[in-house]
Amino acid sequence: MERILLLVQAANCGEALEAVESAMENAHAPQALSAGILAGQEPGEEEIRLLARQAHLHYVVSDANLWQSLEMFWQGEPLVLMGHPGLRFERGWDRRILKILRKCPERTVLTGCPPCPLDLVDAMIPVAAEEVREGVLKLGRGSPLRYVCSPQKAAFLNPCFCFGPSAFFRSVDPSQPLFLEAWRGGWNLMTLHARILSMTGYLEMPRIRLEAGEELERFCEFCGMDVRRGEVSTMLRTGILKQKEPEIHVPLPVKIQEGFRRLDNVLSPLAPLCVTTCMSLPNRPVTDLEMARFRRLCGIRDMTVLCYADRENLRRVLLHHPNTREFKRSYGLVREGRIPPEEMEEYLRLSVPSLLLHTWESSPEYSHYIAMDFDYLRYSVYDRTALDWRTVCGGRITLAMVDGKPDLGMVAVPGDCIRKLQREFQALVNDALMRTYILPAADGIWLRVIREHPDWFQLLDLPGPSEMLALTMTVRGEEWKTRR
Repeated sequence: MERILLLVQAANCGEALEAVESAMENAHAPQALSAGILAGQEPGEEEIRLLARQAHLHYVVSDANLWQSLEMFWQGEPLVLMGHPGLRFERGWDRRILKILRKCPERTVLTGCPPCPLDLVDAMIPVAAEEVREGVLKLGRGSPLRYVCSPQKAAFLNPCFCFGPSAFFRSVDPSQPLFLEAWRGGWNLMTLHARILSMTGYLEMPRIRLEAGEELERFCEFCGMDVRRGEVSTMLRTGILKQKEPEIHVPLPVKIQEGFRRLDNVLSPLAPLCVTTCMSLPNRPVTDLEMARFRRLCGIRDMTVLCYADRENLRRVLLHHPNTREFKRSYGLVREGRIPPEEMEEYLRLSVPSLLLHTWESSPEYSHYIAMDFDYLRYSVYDRTALDWRTVCGGRITLAMVDGKPDLGMVAVPGDCIRKLQREFQALVNDALMRTYILPAADGIWLRVIREHPDWFQLLDLPGPSEMLALTMTVRGEEWKTRR
């Protein structure tokens, strides 16, 4: 077994010790594992006693950056794992991660965001770009790699979980953006697909100040990012640097479990219809990745989907989904005159209740009407997964709240609530137009309706966007355990 150096930085040694002990206790070959803790303050007597129990542990008290302090701990180990105090390891993690790394191309570094208890999907998550504004890149979490068979090429790395050859860690300049240092050195960043470690809590991704230069320009050209215009490609938002869907393998225990869940759902009186729109916006056509996510959504056998598409995309959508209709202006929010191109996106968001009303009037046989983003489903699912609609389809409008803001990617509305919702929406939008002559923000209108009619809503506090559908599936902690 090759030697691995685990490095953790924390405010004190006690915070980091649990991560180190978890790694040591669950390692297949703990004798090949050494650890270093960079602490912000001197350990107390009790911490010194606990530190002494780990024979291969070395600690340093300093306020320096962990990446800059590698040489203080490194003793020739060929592999390094940059860690976080909140990391917890699965049994045999060292053997599994080494096996995965050996199958990757040369000069590969594994990274990603380990799942935490708040996540509904128990899978590794790529580091993604959320936005770039005024020269600052905000990193976030991309599409979870649920059931994915192999590591996926990434653009960015997580400085709190990064594993690879020590040559990479010794060659980078930590004062520069680490992803650009990997790009400059010809290193392959790959998101670890196997769930062999987790986090005790949610980990905030860093913000990175970008300085203009040749390397940044080459990176942006390759990955689809424009720092000056503040544009980030859909590919970078997922964190996976390829257009094709990753290959997945659904474990047999999961298939059996979903079969039992489908039997349990047979007698359910709920029959929801999911409604979405495929519309090209000015300077923003529908991408192949968005189309792939839509196909993934339609592939779930327990889900009935109706798609409205504009003329530009109608034929393209019909090739994959026959239950598609052309979107007409009369189906949306009532507004006189031409809609300026810059307002089209907000107009479509405000038109959700009107579109649901049109759908209900033309197809009244469903119990609930669920508005969903066209590219809502960000991760792979088993096509025969059994959806428990009772979690989101009740007697009130179900809406997810993320950090106090409505997540409009999915809204479930009972059939008998649609007309009053649409009337309220139209009245509030008309009032705003009379005062400002500008379309109001959709999330602001939703918040007003929630405030004035709290009895209409069932609000669900969720940790992140596009997670409400996961509540209908087998979520974290419920899935039958299996190892690949």
